[in-house]
Amino acid sequence: MSAFDIRPEAAEEVHSLGGRFVELALEATRGAGGYAAEQSEEFLRKQQELVATTIAESDAVITTAAVPGRPAPRLISTATVETMRTGSVIVDVAAASGGNCELTRDGEEVLHHGVLIVGAGNLASEVPNSASALYSRNVSNLLALLVKDGGVVTQPEDEVLVSMCATAGGQVRHEPTRAAMEGTAE
Repeated sequence: MSAFDIRPEAAEEVHSLGGRFVELALEATRGAGGYAAEQSEEFLRKQQELVATTIAESDAVITTAAVPGRPAPRLISTATVETMRTGSVIVDVAAASGGNCELTRDGEEVLHHGVLIVGAGNLASEVPNSASALYSRNVSNLLALLVKDGGVVTQPEDEVLVSMCATAGGQVRHEPTRAAMEGTAE
């Protein structure tokens, strides 16, 4: 995995995840609070040139560059997309503000020269809904295990319920609890 950010301190985060930080010989303008600020046209042109080689060698590219209240900076040109291998994918998280790839269309998938460009739209607005749906499904599935024939299962055999059950029928059923009570816990 390779990653690039105009903020050099991001390199430590990339390395901590086992990635390779793509270093570019560019001096970026800084915004308030340590965020990136809008860069000059010359900076963006040089940045495009320097990341083009890394992008061409990548099977998957995720772009997230955005400047609040401004159009997203264009980082990937059509020419760069055309250097990528067939079957490669670009997920443009900045699609809602114009996209980091020249070919991005907000909320759409575009296939160009064998490369799929996903205009991911406003992903952040979709997370709470998805997280709530996943959580509610987990709770529903758990209740389906816990309630049988209109009553609560008091002697669970299912491994999920057993792992949640501290006691049943006067017995300590939860192994870590039993070990702690007996003083044999590790």
